Amino acid sequence: MKKNKTTKMMAAGLLAAAVLGVTSVEAQSVDTLLDKLVEKGVLTTKEAKTLREESDKDFTKAYSSKSGMPEWVTSMTWKGDTRLRYDHVEADNEGAMSRGRYRFRLRYGAEATLTEGFATGFRMASGSLTDPISTNQSFTDNGAKKQLTLDTAYARWTAISNADLSLEFTGGKMENIFVGKNLKFSDSVFDSDYTPEGVAVEAVWKFNPQHDLALGFGAFMLSETSASQDEATLLVYKAQLNSMWSSNLITTVGFGGYVTDNLSLVPSGGTGSNTASNTTGQTFSPLIADASATYLLESFPLYTGAFPITVAGEYIINPQSPDNERTGWSAGVTFGKSGKKGLWDLSYRYKDLQKNAVWEDISDSDFGAAIVTTANTHSYASGTGVRGHIIQGQYSFTEAFNASLKWFWTENTAAAAAAQSLDTHRVQLDLVWKF
Repeated sequence: MKKNKTTKMMAAGLLAAAVLGVTSVEAQSVDTLLDKLVEKGVLTTKEAKTLREESDKDFTKAYSSKSGMPEWVTSMTWKGDTRLRYDHVEADNEGAMSRGRYRFRLRYGAEATLTEGFATGFRMASGSLTDPISTNQSFTDNGAKKQLTLDTAYARWTAISNADLSLEFTGGKMENIFVGKNLKFSDSVFDSDYTPEGVAVEAVWKFNPQHDLALGFGAFMLSETSASQDEATLLVYKAQLNSMWSSNLITTVGFGGYVTDNLSLVPSGGTGSNTASNTTGQTFSPLIADASATYLLESFPLYTGAFPITVAGEYIINPQSPDNERTGWSAGVTFGKSGKKGLWDLSYRYKDLQKNAVWEDISDSDFGAAIVTTANTHSYASGTGVRGHIIQGQYSFTEAFNASLKWFWTENTAAAAAAQSLDTHRVQLDLVWKF
């Protein structure tokens, strides 16, 4: 009993030291420390809550004094990344297509954590003003200056946050909650660079230590016009069960979809680089089911720590499309997981998206194929009406520096009868620095 009391006093002392060290330790670090102490059994959940409330008051005063921020700003976090890419595309027909591009991506932003569960932030990014699904910028135009765009500008309210339930509301131009950890659609549905505009709500209910249920809903605006009271909208929903059956086995099972309205109002200049495979006037309400399973091996050659093997798949059907244009599916396996120094991963995935399975203007901007329409005319377009293989390898030299090599081997399945569809090869070499 005496030993336990002494340990708790030491814990409180460590917490105080963290708060006093405000110049190098943020509020998030205090929360992490308390969570660890509860996990180790040093503190009870109630004791941790009391210490957290006390430390928050002291931290706010100290942070305000040191940073010059108002007292209601409890922390400010800056982060970003720089990516250099070589992107090469060619088709099997000799002379049909061979194109190489050197490209870069820059993203940089900040988030301020406020009192009462609020946060607000923004992010700037490279890329085109008219492409919602890419932040890439090519090296071109004799070194001409490149533009920086507003990628996100949002406010978030965490209404509930405890061990059993969390509830968050986000409004503005935001990172997509439907490609996050708790709710994750594949890139068949959303390109990872797509930052929707509107409102979203995400709830996670941990109904026992092994399972949590995540629910999400988003109401996003696509286009507003003064010529009509109608507006183009995108309503997205998903439920996902995340389970840890043992220390070695983790699974996810999800179901969701989205509904589009008034897509004809979306200007053609805002559809990015994707092809016009989707039928003009087509509406989309795809139903999407997905699942994954990860098994952790205790060790694996040339890999430090537990070695994850993940299998994942999805099935998509858009009931509003013709029978031979409505479905999509993918399946794949990933060995390892990069991200920390010295770790790597290798993955394979097969993907097939029929012509009207999903709205292509928000799906992966890299997955596409070449088409030769005449002997001397060819083009490469991403989007739907494409199927093929994706192989990727990644290695993290440090936690800040990652290298990736990705190969697409695809064909276009939506080409007109008079067009020639070719086997297409696309290779992307990426070097990424996080800061």
